[in-house]
Amino acid sequence: MKIRELEGENRESWDAYASGHQLAWLPHLSGWSLEVLPAMGHRTASLMATDEADRVVGILPLGIRKSWLFGSSLVSVPGASWAGILSESPAVAEILTQAALDLGRRESVSHLELRDGEQQEDELQISITYNRFPIPLEGLATPPRADKQTRRRIRRAAEAGLKVEIRSGDLQGFHSIYLESMARLGSPPFPMAFFEALQGASKGSLEVLFVYHEGTPVATDLLGFWNGLGSSLFAGATEEGRRLSADVVAVEAGIAEALRRGCHTFDLGRSPAGSGGQKFKEHWAVEPTPLHYGRRAIAGSLPAGLDPDRPHWRLARAVWRQLPPALQKWLGSRIAPHLV
Repeated sequence: MKIRELEGENRESWDAYASGHQLAWLPHLSGWSLEVLPAMGHRTASLMATDEADRVVGILPLGIRKSWLFGSSLVSVPGASWAGILSESPAVAEILTQAALDLGRRESVSHLELRDGEQQEDELQISITYNRFPIPLEGLATPPRADKQTRRRIRRAAEAGLKVEIRSGDLQGFHSIYLESMARLGSPPFPMAFFEALQGASKGSLEVLFVYHEGTPVATDLLGFWNGLGSSLFAGATEEGRRLSADVVAVEAGIAEALRRGCHTFDLGRSPAGSGGQKFKEHWAVEPTPLHYGRRAIAGSLPAGLDPDRPHWRLARAVWRQLPPALQKWLGSRIAPHLV
C-alpha cells in the first residue's frame, strides 16, 4: 500500500472515491483541501491510500494550521465541523492515521486532530464537545414535523408575509446578514474570500437561501447539496428576522429543498453539546449525534479544547460584541480560520 499526498494530478481519483462513499460530504471533496484551505491561510496535507493496483482505498483530508496565538496542529479538516477518514477497512484507516502522525512529526506540529474519528479510539484521546444534527429523509414524502411551538412560529411567520427564495451565487447578500449574526453571537466571522473559495470548490453544490420580509432579506442559510446529503453550512438572521421567526422558516425551507432534491439526510450542522444552538435544532425532533474528535499529542501536551462554554471564552465573546463592526470584520478574517 502507498500513501500519497493529494495534488492536482490525482484529485479526480480522490473525488471519485469520495463520491462512492456514503459518509462523504462537501469537506471531503478535493476542492476543500486544494482551494478552501489556502483561502484560510492553511497548507493542505491531505493523504490518499492506494493498493498494489493503484486503486484508491482510503482518503484523509488534512490541513496544517500554524498560528502564533493558537499554536500548530494537523486537523481533518479546518473550516468543517467534521471530515474524518474514509476507508475500505479499519486497517487502512490505521495506516492513514499513522501516516498523519508521521507527517505531524515532520512538520513539528503540537498535535493531530481527527474529527469524527471513532475508528481510532485506541490510538487517540477522544473528546465529545460538539454534536451534529442529521435529519433522515429517506422514504419521506413531506418534511418531518417540527414540534408544536415551532409549527406555531412558522404559521405566524407566514401570516407576517415572510417569503423564501433560493438563489445561486449571492454571497454578498448572504455575507452581510452572516456578519450581523456573528457580531450578535460574539464570534469572529469568516471573510468573504473563504466563502468565495468554498463556492468555487463545491462544484455547483451550494445554494443561498434567503427569507424576506416586505422585500428585505432578514435571514439566510448557505446550503450544500452533494452525495445525497443536504447541509446547513452557515446561517444567520437579523434582529428583525429573529423577532419574526425567519430563522425557523429558513430551517424548514432548507429541509424541504433537500427533500425535493432527493437527499437521504439533511444536516443542521454543529452545535456545542447542551448549548442554545442544540436546543434550537432539537425543535425538529432530531437526535444529536456526538462528534468524536480524536486528538493525539505530537510535540508536547495536548492544548485545552476550544470549549465555548468555558469562562474565558464567554468573556471573549462579551468583549467581541463591544468591538466596532469594521474591527470585528478585520480581526475575524485573521482569527476565525484558527478556531473552526
